[in-house]
Amino acid sequence: NPLKAQAGLNGSVGGSSYNISFMHDETGGIAEAKDTLGTQNFPRNGMLRNSASIDIDGAVTERFHVKPFFRYAYVRSTFANEAFVGGQNKLLTKLLSTGTQAQYSFDKASITGLFAFDDVERQYPDGYITSYKGTKKTAELFNRIDWHQHFQTLLGVRYDDIEMRDPNPTSEDTSVQIVSPYLSLFLRNWKGFNMELGGRLNNHSRYGNNYTYSINPSYTINDELKVFVNYGTAFRAPALSELYGSFGANPDLKPEESRTLDGGVQYTSADDKIDIRVVGFSRNTKNIIAYQSQGYTNYNRQKDHGIEVESGIRFSDDIRLKLFYTFTEGKVTTAAATGDTTYNNLFKRPKHAFGAN
Repeated sequence: NPLKAQAGLNGSVGGSSYNISFMHDETGGIAEAKDTLGTQNFPRNGMLRNSASIDIDGAVTERFHVKPFFRYAYVRSTFANEAFVGGQNKLLTKLLSTGTQAQYSFDKASITGLFAFDDVERQYPDGYITSYKGTKKTAELFNRIDWHQHFQTLLGVRYDDIEMRDPNPTSEDTSVQIVSPYLSLFLRNWKGFNMELGGRLNNHSRYGNNYTYSINPSYTINDELKVFVNYGTAFRAPALSELYGSFGANPDLKPEESRTLDGGVQYTSADDKIDIRVVGFSRNTKNIIAYQSQGYTNYNRQKDHGIEVESGIRFSDDIRLKLFYTFTEGKVTTAAATGDTTYNNLFKRPKHAFGAN
C-alpha cells in the first residue's frame, strides 16, 4: 500500500526568498527474491523515506546575496540477500547536506563563494559490515567576467576533503584532499561561431597533479543548421570504497584517464517542429576500473566508438515525440602472462540502446 505525501512553503520578503519542503514516501513493496516454485510466499521488501529541505536567498544588498541551504534524508528499507532466497535484511540510510553560497554581482561580472558539508551514514544491522560512514567538505571560489558581448571568462578554484570514517579496516589514512584551479574561456555567437576552451589542474593528495582540458567549437550555418566538435580529457580517482572498503577493495588501484572526441550536426526546422541531431564519438580510457572476480581491478585500456541519433517531432503544443538510438562497439585490453589480451567487449556499455518518449 504506497503512501506519498508532500508539503511545502515558499515566498519572498523584499529581495529575499525562501523555499521549505517535506516529503514522505512509503510502500509495502514486493519480494525482491524470485520465487521459482510460486508457493514459498517470500516476505515483501518495502521502503520508507522522509526528507526535508530549506533553501534561502537572502538579499543583504541588491548586489550581494547569501544563499544558505539544508537538506536531510532518512531512508529505511529491507532487501533479500540472495536471488532466490527471501529475506528482510535491514538497511538504514541517513544523508545530511548543508552549506551556503555567497555572490556579489558587478555590472559585467560576479564573484561567488561556496561551502558545503555532506555527512553520509548507511547501516546494515544484519550484515557482516554493519555500517558505512563518511564526510565530504567542499569550498569553491570563482569569478565570471563579461569582457565583451561575445567573450566571457570563468576563473576559479575548488577544494574537496573526503573521508571514510567507518569502516576503516587498515591503519592507512582513508581520506583524500583535492585542490582544483580551473579556467574557462567562452566565445559566444561571433558571426555564428561559438567556442568554449577550458582547463583544470587536479592536485590529488594520493595521485599528484593531473591536468584535464576541453575544447568545444561550433558553427551555426543558418538559423536551422549547426555543426559542432568536442574534444576533452578526463581524470577519475578511485572512490574511497574502491580503495579501502570491505568488499573487494584494492589500495593499489590507478586512476582512470580518458580522451573523448565527438562531432556532428544538428538541424532544427524554422517552425521548431522538427529537431534532428547526429553525433559520432570515439573514447579511449586508460586504467579503467571494474569489479571482477570479487574485487576491483584496473584494465589496461578500453576503446569504444559509435554513433548517436536523436530526433524530435512537435505535432502540436500538447503532443511531442522524441526518438533516440545509440550504437557502440569497442575493445578492452588487459595484461596477461603471455602479453596483453584484447577482448571484443565493453564494461557496462550496451551495443544498442534505443527509446522513445
